[in-house]
Amino acid sequence: MDNWLKGLVAAACIVIIAGGGFLAWSKWVVYQAELARVAAAKAEIEAQRANEIAAAERQAQKEKCADTVFEFGQKVRGMHVDEATIPDEAKKADQCLLDFPEIATSSRITGLGTFWAQARLDKLQVSE
Repeated sequence: MDNWLKGLVAAACIVIIAGGGFLAWSKWVVYQAELARVAAAKAEIEAQRANEIAAAERQAQKEKCADTVFEFGQKVRGMHVDEATIPDEAKKADQCLLDFPEIATSSRITGLGTFWAQARLDKLQVSE
């Protein structure tokens, strides 16, 4: 076989091997990009789920706090119980008002209770 024919066959082999390598590399890059896209989508879904869970937990805590403030207000205002006799309940109610100031004006606290809760909240915010 002539040298030029050997060179031509060697060049063809190199081109085919290089083309195969390039094809394999480009497929690998596309695969890695797809893996990254799927991982990002999963992370976003997990973050959304975590945010929804946190929001639900916060809402449940807010409702529990609204009940605490309402019951404390009923005792202090309605039953004329001295705050000093129930200091733990007073601390819980105060902390709830600080954590969720919107409780003071919520529909759970109605009538004069709204004014009482708002005044108590204002007093707590000033003393901080």
